[in-house]
Amino acid sequence: MRVDFNQQRLAVKRSVQQAFQQNWQFKMAIEGQPTDFALFVKDVTYGLFTLNTKPILTGAYYINLPQQPEPDILTLTVRDHQDRRIHRWLLDWMANIKNADGTLNPPLHPTLGYVRQLQLFQLTEQNNEQLINTFLVYPSQAGEITESYTEPGFLAFSITFTRFR
Repeated sequence: MRVDFNQQRLAVKRSVQQAFQQNWQFKMAIEGQPTDFALFVKDVTYGLFTLNTKPILTGAYYINLPQQPEPDILTLTVRDHQDRRIHRWLLDWMANIKNADGTLNPPLHPTLGYVRQLQLFQLTEQNNEQLINTFLVYPSQAGEITESYTEPGFLAFSITFTRFR
C-alpha cells in the first residue's frame, strides 16, 4: 500500500491550525446569583441530551427505538468565599423548593417558584460572549463539603442542577 506523504502533511497542518475551543472558554449566569458568582465557578459538566430507548424483539434480533427524552443534569464545581455567600445563596434557593414541614412548592409559583434560567456562554478570542445554551434548572443536590487542616487549597463543592424542561 502506497502512502501519500503530501496528504498526511496537509492533514497534520490542518489539525495544528484548527481553532479548537479551550475548556476554560466559558461563562455562566444564573438568575439571582451573587454579583461576583463567576469568580467562584470552577467548572461545569453537562450533557447535550439523553434518550431512553426500548428494545423490541423482531424475529431473532432486538432493535432499540427511542422512547422519551430524559431530563438532563448540569453539575457545577464551585469555590466559596470566606463569608460562605455561595453556600447561603444555595440554601436560600433550596428554601423556595422545600418547606420546613417537608412539603414542596410548585416549580413555577409566582412568588415561591424555584425554576431559574441558567445561561451558558462561550468566550471567543475577540473577548465576546456568545450564548451557547439556556437551561431552566433547579438545584437537586449539593455535594459534600470537605474542610481539612492538612490539605491546603480553596473550599470547593459540587452543585447538581436538574433541567426542568
